[in-house]
Amino acid sequence: MIWIISFDISDNKKRRRAVKVLEGYGHRTQFSVFECLVRRQQLRQIQTKLKKLIEPSDKVLYYPVCGKDALCRYADGNGEVYWPEVLHIVDG
Repeated sequence: MIWIISFDISDNKKRRRAVKVLEGYGHRTQFSVFECLVRRQQLRQIQTKLKKLIEPSDKVLYYPVCGKDALCRYADGNGEVYWPEVLHIVDG
């Protein structure tokens, strides 16, 4: 499943570490937004790693992108949509 993961981390060092974690699982679409094509277990790994980095005032948000919605993504302006090579939508 594709997950949109965004974060707001105030400490520069911790923010860089969060980016390193997320780059290992997905594609950076904006400074603090990543698209990650991961299994549930991998998502839990991401959550565990990021929870260790953040302070109570920081936040990390996780949004699932399911089924046909994954194919409806588009970008305006200078943006571009990332299409993982392994993305397969099965119409049941």
